[in-house]
Amino acid sequence: VVVDVDDEPLRRASKVPGVVLMPNVDELSRLAGSSCASLADVAVAAQGLLLGGAAGVVVTRGPDGMVALTSDRGWSAQLDGPLTGNPTGAGDAAAAAVIRGLAAGHSWPDLLRDAAAMSAAAVVAPVAGHVDVHVNDELIRRVVVSTVPVPSGAT
Repeated sequence: VVVDVDDEPLRRASKVPGVVLMPNVDELSRLAGSSCASLADVAVAAQGLLLGGAAGVVVTRGPDGMVALTSDRGWSAQLDGPLTGNPTGAGDAAAAAVIRGLAAGHSWPDLLRDAAAMSAAAVVAPVAGHVDVHVNDELIRRVVVSTVPVPSGAT
């Protein structure tokens, strides 16, 4: 199950065993009660959600890409350069890619790469909320995935 909600519903969803949560960085910051300006901040803030039973947390960070964390591993994904366009629907496109990747059994790094590309494809689309799969296929080659340390105590 992939859940993209905010505030108290996000906190409650984090208690569902095996759920994958998809807050954006602002939603995660509000829930944590602190800024999530850096990758380390995001990892620390997501730790509580993981301790609650979530299988994974995927945090969308706008032009700064996204971060995926499990109880023992973490990754970030970002395009190799900036894009211009309308971000409306980018989070929904990322959620769709995460669902598709989980259903197909993709690894977290591959799933995150696809989600970052799909989100970026939504940004550059001429119509808000639309994604051109050919653009996604081009953008996926531009996504850089790196490991992110998981804070101690997250396991």
